[in-house]
Amino acid sequence: MQKTRMMRLAGVTALVLTAGLWALVPAWGQSSQAKGMAGMSGTGNVALTKDIAAARVATAKYATNLAAAQADGYKILTKEIPGMGSTS
Repeated sequence: MQKTRMMRLAGVTALVLTAGLWALVPAWGQSSQAKGMAGMSGTGNVALTKDIAAARVATAKYATNLAAAQADGYKILTKEIPGMGSTS
């Protein structure tokens, strides 16, 4: 009788814990803000997206040509930092 009751209690506990954990699965690794960013909706985001796109188009010709960027007046503003940008 005692063993049956303990087994039943263990089964119910496992079921409740499993149901509770499955309710959390969609939230793992993602904040509520990150979920909303998928569509990037809102007027602020649209304006920002357009500005970033315009900047990328305007500077695309300099992506592989530092001399052209410098000739057009762009300057390096930051100090060289050893290892910056390296993958290791």
